[in-house]
Amino acid sequence: MRLFEILIVLTVFLTLVGNLFAPATKLPRFRSYLPGLATLFIFIHLVLERYRWQMLPLYALAFLLLIIGLLRLKRQASVGPTEFPSRTRRLLVGAIAVLGLLVLAVATWVLIQFPVLRLPQPTGLHAVGTTFVHFSDSERPETLTDDLSDIRSFTARVWYPAELPARAKPMAYQEHSPRVGSISPGGPPDFAFSHLGLSKSNSHLEAPVSDAETSYPVLMFSDGFLADFDDYQLLVEELASHGYIIFSLNNPYESQSVVQPDGSVVPFTEEHRAGLAQHMQAILPLWERFWTSDDVNARNQIAKEILHSESFMDNVLNIRVADMSFAVDELERMNEGEVESVLAGRMDLSRLGIIGHSMGGAVAGQVCLVDERFKAGVNLDGFQWGDVVEGEITQPFMIMYSEMFAGANDYILNRFASSLYLVTLNGSTHMNFEDAPLMLPITRIMGMAGSIAPTRMKQIVNDYLLAFFDRHLSGAAAPLLDGASPPYPEVEFERLERGAGSRTRDESE
Repeated sequence: MRLFEILIVLTVFLTLVGNLFAPATKLPRFRSYLPGLATLFIFIHLVLERYRWQMLPLYALAFLLLIIGLLRLKRQASVGPTEFPSRTRRLLVGAIAVLGLLVLAVATWVLIQFPVLRLPQPTGLHAVGTTFVHFSDSERPETLTDDLSDIRSFTARVWYPAELPARAKPMAYQEHSPRVGSISPGGPPDFAFSHLGLSKSNSHLEAPVSDAETSYPVLMFSDGFLADFDDYQLLVEELASHGYIIFSLNNPYESQSVVQPDGSVVPFTEEHRAGLAQHMQAILPLWERFWTSDDVNARNQIAKEILHSESFMDNVLNIRVADMSFAVDELERMNEGEVESVLAGRMDLSRLGIIGHSMGGAVAGQVCLVDERFKAGVNLDGFQWGDVVEGEITQPFMIMYSEMFAGANDYILNRFASSLYLVTLNGSTHMNFEDAPLMLPITRIMGMAGSIAPTRMKQIVNDYLLAFFDRHLSGAAAPLLDGASPPYPEVEFERLERGAGSRTRDESE
C-alpha cells in the first residue's frame, strides 16, 4: 500500500478500536477528531496518489465515522460530557465498531491483493527507454475483419538501453495499453485492473539510446493468446538493461486489449471468442489426461492428439509469423535510415533472436523454422505446433517449462538440430511467466500462479534468458547453461546436442 493509504487504514482502525473498547459518550476529544484526520489523509491521497476503486470501502467508512464523530461532539456540547450512555447505546456502538473492523479487514485485504507497485529495478548497467512503432503491410489483407479494404496493421512496443535526461520520469505500468474488455462475458469488468495504470515501470518514453555500445542485439517477443505486450515488463526491462533491444508485437483482433496509435480500441472479435470456447472445450480434456499421466509414452501420444486439435490456432499462428517477418523487414529499413526512428543505426540485426510465451512460444519455434535471419529462439511454456513437427530447427533453442507443462514438447525433440536446452521451473504454473503474480497477488490465491515467489521466478527466468542469448547471439561465456546450478534448486536443467546422428545429454541433479 502507498503512504497515505496506510495512514487512512491506521486512523480508521484506531477510531474503530477506540469505539469498541470505550464506547462511551465521555471520550478523549482527540479520539473524536481521528475521523477528521482520516478525511484529511483521503484528500491528500486523492491529490497525490490518485483515486482507485479498491479504496472505496475505506472512503465510505472514514466519512461514516466522520459523521458519527461530529454528531457525538455536538451531543457532548449540548448535554455535557458527564452523561453516561445507556447499555443499549453502548452495545450499538460496539456492534458498529465490530462491523467496521470487519469491513476494514476486507478492504485492507483487497488493497494487498491489488497493490500499486513500482516494478523491481532491473539489474543491468543500462537505464531503460521505450517507444512505440506502428507497422502496416500494404500487400497483406487483414483476414480477421469483413472489410475487404483492410490491410494488416499492428503496433510494437520497444524497450532498449537508454541514456536518461535529467529528472526523467518512468512511465506508468499500463500508460499506453489499458485493459479494455474481458476474456469472456462472465469475466472481470473493465475497471478491475485500472489500478495498474497507477503502478510505475522502469521504462522512460522516448529516452535517447545509450551510447555505451554502437549497436545492440535485437529480440522479438510474442505474447500469449489474449495477453498484451505490457504483461511481461519484468522480463523485457531486465533484458533491455543488459543491452538488448526488444520489440514486442501486439495482435489486433486476437488480443483483448489492443489500442491503436489514434487511441481507438481493436476489439477481440466474437468469431475468435466463439472459436476459442469451442477449442478449449475440445482441448482441455486432453490436457487433463496429460497432466494426470506419469507414463512418458502415453504423454507423448496425448501431445500428438493435442497437436491435431490445434486447427483453431493454425490461422493465428500463421498471421503472427507473417507479422514477425514483416516487422524484421521494416527494422532493416529503419536501421538503414529509410524509416525515421530513435533506433536507426543502433540495431545489430545480425544478432537477432526471438522469445515467445504460450501461444507466442509456438510462434518462436515456427519463426526460427521459416526465417533464417533469426539466430536463436526461446519458447516459454508453449506447446509447439505448426510446421516444426515435420521440419527441423537449426538454430540454438531453449524451451522453458512451468511445472504443469513439463515435457509437453518431448514428442518433437528430434526436430531440433542444434543445441537444445530444456529448463523446468518447479513450483510454477503457466501464468508465472507473466507479471501478474507480482502485480496481482490474488492470482496466487486463486491457484492461477504457482507457489514459487514472483521475484524468484523473475530472477530465474531472466538469468537463463540472458545466459542463452549472451552465448548464442554474442558468443559470451554462459556457465549457467553448462549443467546443474546449485543456486537454483527449483530448476531441472537438460541440454540436448544432436550431431552426426547422435545426441548427448547433460542433466542436472
